[in-house]
Amino acid sequence: MKSTLEQQAALRLMGIGVRTTNQEEAGQSGRIPALWTRYFQLEGVEASKAQAQDDFIYGVYTDYETDASGAYTAFIGRTYDLDLSITTGTAAPADMQQIVVPGSMYRVFETRRGRVPQVVIEAWQDIWAYYETAAEQRAYSGDFERYDKNAFQDGEAVVRIYIAIKS
Repeated sequence: MKSTLEQQAALRLMGIGVRTTNQEEAGQSGRIPALWTRYFQLEGVEASKAQAQDDFIYGVYTDYETDASGAYTAFIGRTYDLDLSITTGTAAPADMQQIVVPGSMYRVFETRRGRVPQVVIEAWQDIWAYYETAAEQRAYSGDFERYDKNAFQDGEAVVRIYIAIKS
């Protein structure tokens, strides 16, 4: 899997999140698949309230308790220019939250073309293996997957995974 280094500005996202661990996600009690289902159910509500900046959906991992072995918040959302209450005069829909992923230097991994979630699971296995021996260290400040909304469900997805690294 190829990777590059990229400096990224902060991302302002609106969506939904859940607290979980990699251990939970490896078993039957994983919360992330249900989070995706719920996100797609709420997406129509989100779109009616504000205009997204791009055609990407972001899967974010943030608020790490420690590192990849601790608890973290998984969040799914879209980018927006400003706080929704400022741009529309209304609050975000009751089921939605707004977060900011901090700007950082990122190691960006690109998956092979294929079906989501298979290519994403394979990519995360490669990423974990990469960081077992890499000289650079993860920052655990906020990592994210970037999905092209238009190619998400056609079996031809290419996902970019951004891992925040220490300077």
